[in-house]
This record gives sequence, structure tokens and C-alpha cells, in this order.
Amino acid sequence: MLATSPLPPVESPQFQESGLGERANATSVYTMIPNAEAQAIRGGENENIISARVAGFLVLELGARYHILGSLACSAVVQEVVSLSRDPEHNENGVVFMVGKRHRDLLIRGCTFDYFLMLFDI
Repeated sequence: MLATSPLPPVESPQFQESGLGERANATSVYTMIPNAEAQAIRGGENENIISARVAGFLVLELGARYHILGSLACSAVVQEVVSLSRDPEHNENGVVFMVGKRHRDLLIRGCTFDYFLMLFDI
């Protein structure tokens, strides 16, 4: 069971140092993530736990590295969560799980594709 969250709370120094506290949308999205993660932990839904953590990691780390990547990377993830959560068909936790799963799948696919190219020396 994946019961202990690696994501720092909003009040933590790590979050404050990330610079996300200065961006209202990023802070509101990041506060949604621990709630979704907690629901998944209570339900024993390991895939949703991982998906929530991926979403949280992306918001936190992309936001903290805006000086390298620019603000667009973090803003894209945040805007995806914000726009999907406005849809009445989706609840907030479901949106966090969807976004995390989508980005997790994209990362895995990207890593697999690079490995495939390396195998065939392409």
C-alpha cells in the first residue's frame, strides 16, 4: 500500500520555495491533489494514488523550475486541471487522476520509444 504521501503540504518550506504560492491557479490546483490522493489511499486505489502523485510532482517540480523551463510547462498542467474541473461531468478528484494518468502514460511512452530507437540503433 502506498500510504505515505511524498508530496509536501502547501504550508511546507518546499512548496513555498517553489514559487507556486505566487500563482493563484497553481496553488488551488496543488491543494486539490492531496485531497484526491487521500481519497485514493482510503479506497486502496493504487493506480489513482500514483496518478495523483504524478500530477502533484509535475505541478510542484515544473513550477519550481520555471527559471529553466519557463512558466509554460507548469501552466499547461495547471490549466488542464482547471479547465477539466469546470466540466460538470468531472469531479475534482477524477480530474486529478485523469491528468496524472495521462502524463504518466506520456512519460512511459516517451521512455519506451527512446529505448526502442536505441535497440535498433535508429
